[in-house]
Amino acid sequence: MDEGDRRVLYFQSNPQSQMASADPDRGGLEYTTYVHLVRALAGPLKHVLVLGLGGGSLPKEFLADYPEVRVDAVEIDPEVAQIAAKYFELPTTSRFRVVVADGRAFLRRTRRKYDFIMMDAYLNDDRGRLLVPPHLATLEFFQAVAGRLTPTGWFGYNLTATLSGPDSEITGALLRTMAEVFPHCGAFDMDEDVNLVLFANRHTPLPTRRALRRRVAELLDSGVLKRAEVRDCLKHYHRSQLPNSERVLRDPGDEVPKLMGCTD
Repeated sequence: MDEGDRRVLYFQSNPQSQMASADPDRGGLEYTTYVHLVRALAGPLKHVLVLGLGGGSLPKEFLADYPEVRVDAVEIDPEVAQIAAKYFELPTTSRFRVVVADGRAFLRRTRRKYDFIMMDAYLNDDRGRLLVPPHLATLEFFQAVAGRLTPTGWFGYNLTATLSGPDSEITGALLRTMAEVFPHCGAFDMDEDVNLVLFANRHTPLPTRRALRRRVAELLDSGVLKRAEVRDCLKHYHRSQLPNSERVLRDPGDEVPKLMGCTD
């Protein structure tokens, strides 16, 4: 749908991706701005993997902003990949490839190591509700992710949930499961959306807010970070008092739909 100055990709009634009509590398959904903070957390990036393509907002933004980065995007639905190429101006460059495959299967078969892996895949249930793919939220999935990261690699997760209230049960279970593999984790919550962006790694505790703010300022001043709006994301940074749970999610992932309220 073209809506004002935006083109939006919907899965049923849920917006999955958007871009500014006048600038295909801008105008993504709110959470995409937060993902750029990985550049301040992780340092230089060379190889990035995005699980879930949608309209391609994240790959396009990373390719536009970081000329040293190569991006692989894995999309399970060939129709989505075709729509993104036709209507969302995916770049044609040797630095970018789209692989039509299940994200978990791709992790199993690829031999490439990545500096950053971003989980950004969602599906709709029969009632049109957004659902984390169950096999992309379990201990075994996180182990597969860890196996494809470089020794200093980082992992990101776009999660439709909250840090408090009823949805925090989802967050707590996911964080508890991630912590089995990635002991260092932080979260950013959204201004406009019921969304979290989680960042985790196996090697380095996350910085304080003051240290992260200083690093972001340095990268903006030097031109490495090109989106000044990332400054506003820092007030939503949490690295302590995150929701916790005793539940560790394991394959086959049957508990994930129940946590999302899908009991049918």
